[in-house]
Amino acid sequence: MKIHINKVMLLAFIFSILLINAKYLYAQDNHFGTHVHGLSELMIAIDGQTLEIHLESPAFNLTAFEYKAVTEQELAIVKKVAFQLEKHDELFSFSGGSCTLITKEIDIPSLNTKSKHKHDHSKNAYNAQHSQNTKHNKLDSHTEINASYRYHCDNASELLSITVELFGLFQGIQQIHTQWITEKRQGAVILNADKNIIHLR
Repeated sequence: MKIHINKVMLLAFIFSILLINAKYLYAQDNHFGTHVHGLSELMIAIDGQTLEIHLESPAFNLTAFEYKAVTEQELAIVKKVAFQLEKHDELFSFSGGSCTLITKEIDIPSLNTKSKHKHDHSKNAYNAQHSQNTKHNKLDSHTEINASYRYHCDNASELLSITVELFGLFQGIQQIHTQWITEKRQGAVILNADKNIIHLR
C-alpha cells in the first residue's frame, strides 16, 4: 500500500513539473496560459509500468458551448461527450508497450447541473430559460473539461508512440499542446489533425 501511495505521489509530482515546463515552453505563444477555443493540452507521464494521460480542454472544443447545460439538447450533448471520453480505446492507440487501462476519471462541470425546472414549453418559460442560459454563458465562459487515464504497461520500455484520435471525434479541437516525460526522456509537441502521433523513443 505504501509503495502504491509513493507511486501516486511521484506521478503527481511529475505532472506538476510537466505543467510548469509547459507554461515555460509555450510562454512565447500568445495563446498559452489563456482560455483559447480550438486549443487543448495533453500531459503524458511514464513511471515504471504506469502510464498516465491527462487531457485538459475548454468545454467549447467538445460541446460547442461553455455554460452549464440546461435544455434537453444541451444535456444530451454533454452526455454524448462524456460517453466519448469514456471510450479511451477510441481516443488513444499505442505502438508497443502492451498497455491496459486501470482507471479513468472524466470531469465535465456541465454535468453537475441539477435542473430544478419543470418542462414548460410556454413562451414565457422559454424566454426565462433563454435568459438564464445567457447568464450562465457570461458567468461560466471559461469552463474546462478534464479527463485522466491510467494504464498498466507490461513492457513500458517498448512503448514507442501514442496516436491521439481526438481530432476526428471533436471537431472543435484544432491543436493539442502536448508534454510528455519518461524515465529517460521528455519532450513537447503540438499536435493537429495531420500530425497526431507522439513519438516517445
